[in-house]
Amino acid sequence: MVRSQFIVKIFLFLFPIMVFSFNDATFIQRNVVSAERNTINGYDFKNKTYKSLDLIKLYTSDRIDLYSDTVNAPITGDRMKSIIQEFEKEMLPVFEDYFGKLPIKKLEIVFYDIPDNYGSHINDYYAGYFDSQLPDNHNRIFIDTYPTLIYENDKEVEGIIAHELQHLVHFKYDTDEENWVNEGLSEIATFVCGGENDYHIKEFISYPYLNMTQWNETIKDYGKVYLFFRYLIYRKGREVIRNILRNTENGITGLCDVIGYEGFLEFFSDFATAISLNDADELKYDIMGIDYDLLPLEISTGNTMITKVSSNAFSFSVIDFYPKFTGRYNLLLDDNKKDLYIKAAFYSKGSIVDVVDISDGEPFTSEKDFDRIRFIFINPTSRAIDSDIFLECLIPDIAMIKNPFFSKNRFFAIKGAKISNVFLEDRELEFFSYNDRDDFYMLSADIDIMKGNRMSVEFYFRDSLMKGEVIINGGTI
Repeated sequence: MVRSQFIVKIFLFLFPIMVFSFNDATFIQRNVVSAERNTINGYDFKNKTYKSLDLIKLYTSDRIDLYSDTVNAPITGDRMKSIIQEFEKEMLPVFEDYFGKLPIKKLEIVFYDIPDNYGSHINDYYAGYFDSQLPDNHNRIFIDTYPTLIYENDKEVEGIIAHELQHLVHFKYDTDEENWVNEGLSEIATFVCGGENDYHIKEFISYPYLNMTQWNETIKDYGKVYLFFRYLIYRKGREVIRNILRNTENGITGLCDVIGYEGFLEFFSDFATAISLNDADELKYDIMGIDYDLLPLEISTGNTMITKVSSNAFSFSVIDFYPKFTGRYNLLLDDNKKDLYIKAAFYSKGSIVDVVDISDGEPFTSEKDFDRIRFIFINPTSRAIDSDIFLECLIPDIAMIKNPFFSKNRFFAIKGAKISNVFLEDRELEFFSYNDRDDFYMLSADIDIMKGNRMSVEFYFRDSLMKGEVIINGGTI
């Protein structure tokens, strides 16, 4: 039988294994609202089976019933009631503002020590879950008592409750939603109800080049879907969450139903760019005040770049290029290029000065001074893409060349020299003089630069490579 349980799995690396051995049943009994008891089935993750839970009701209201396992609960009933009352009063209205009114008459919240492998030289545990397998459990969520209620403060526990409650609500509208969407919305529920997601974010940012739709239940996965849907709210408004929740289509199809196919492509491109740049000065590319420096997959320097870009499905790749001189650039890719969205972000002294969409394959540059280009290759398709890349500088800006002999073959560039003749395909063309210093650049090698020299060389006129005779007189190195 395939289980369909949704969980919060918390990873702890800093805390020692702690065992508490005290009898709390007396305190719980003192705080019960009645002698009402209940027996239900809860899941045992350690042995991968169900176990019978003997429960006692600790609190009831018009909207929530609180139960606790009287045998294993290692905390007092007072704290359990305090957490639930605070959640009901403060956080439940916030939850419903994002996700809509609860589609059930009454919510049951069950606290018990969820059996897992915590303490057996393992520091990860199940903090809570929603069980979609048993119909009797469809109106209840389960929260761990040990170690969750030992290590987590009340606000963090309320965030866990909100996380599992979203799974319950989502199941009422869509019983087979893809995990990455379901978990992403639950991460949003955690956030809006006071929980913390910082550790998830840091893990994802350390290597963000992941397939957005692939779910492996890692901390990185929680971080990526949280940022995705938080950015979606930022761009589209909180009502988009409610619309996705109620849409019965799954995954990317469901998102496209809500925001449109073109809307999804534009959003995903902007999301990948925002993750790559995190530019607080440009709201479109800001990740909600989170401060970090993204490490590129590759760093290259020079006036050309030859490499390969690999992008997983629904992901992106980043390459940083430090040019030896600025100018107009041409980025050539193989046939896979048509499926990629490509952005070029220009930096100067560590700050972004310009962002250009270069997906059309045309030569590009920035009118602002720059010393670094960050290339973002965005793959919004359902297949991985590998593409060979060739980057070349079409017209170097001579102002950045300190020494004309900047390479071993004495390669140099001259701006504004006078053209005397032009040859094209071995034919001499009638040519009239161009003296506009913004139009003409010349490249050569192993030739002594002397004013008055006439030489036959390759040169760039505007964006075109030509060959002809050049008189150095008047040229500027």
